[in-house]
Amino acid sequence: MKLILMFGGIGKGERNRIKMRVRTTMAVQAKIEGRFLGGRPPYGRRLADLGPHPTQGRPPTASVCTAWSRTC
Repeated sequence: MKLILMFGGIGKGERNRIKMRVRTTMAVQAKIEGRFLGGRPPYGRRLADLGPHPTQGRPPTASVCTAWSRTC
């Protein structure tokens, strides 16, 4: 029983670390790309359609796309 509780605690800690890492990475990537993560826009702001996502259809490769942009 103690072993099961230990594994549960380890799994919960790992889940929290993954959640924090993903949220931080998404925020940094959105800031670099200039994209909005979603939800309600800040007061006084409007959302503009930037067209399709840059990686729609195929992932960018180093030979095709040197930076994340709308032209990839």
